[in-house]
Amino acid sequence: FVSSDETTLEEHVFTFEDIRGDVSYYFARGAGRTPTHTIRVVHKPVVTDLTLVLTPPSYTGEAPDTLVESGGNVSALEGTRVGIAGKSNNPLTEAWLVFDGGEKKPARPAGRDFEADFAAVRDGTYSIVLRDSLGYETEDPLDYTIDVFEDRAPVVDVLQPGDDALLPRNLVVDLGFTAADDYGVREAAVFHRKGGEEKFEKT
Repeated sequence: FVSSDETTLEEHVFTFEDIRGDVSYYFARGAGRTPTHTIRVVHKPVVTDLTLVLTPPSYTGEAPDTLVESGGNVSALEGTRVGIAGKSNNPLTEAWLVFDGGEKKPARPAGRDFEADFAAVRDGTYSIVLRDSLGYETEDPLDYTIDVFEDRAPVVDVLQPGDDALLPRNLVVDLGFTAADDYGVREAAVFHRKGGEEKFEKT
């Protein structure tokens, strides 16, 4: 601010420290004062709410799982579809996911909301970068972990006859086994062949 009287010009400077909200100000000297001006504080866009919807592969028969308090971290069966719904503090024009390998996947912004999705196929991390209507981008976005586990193969336990056994005179051998799987057993069968044969037959 520069003030003057009939003989001199004076420069006046004031520094605002640690501004966290909008500030209105003016300069005054004697009977004179400047118009009121306003310093508006702008916050860069950040994620304020985040919801994940995990949709397992269809063969599992499991329903989608909605996670509100996961912190954005993903732990899912390989092949699970991860849906992301979030909110920002500012209106958005763009948003995208950035994976640890540098791959970028666009998200779908709408006002302060955004949506995105990806397939969980490997371990890693991802972050969410937002760009608001003023052109500001998220600074130092958080990294979220992706922990993918494989579907283990079914387990078969032969109960009867167990080890190799001789064929009895009546040519009948009772077979007994159990089968278990994380997501249920859809079908079970016995494959057999006679001595000297190459191919197995399904029973």
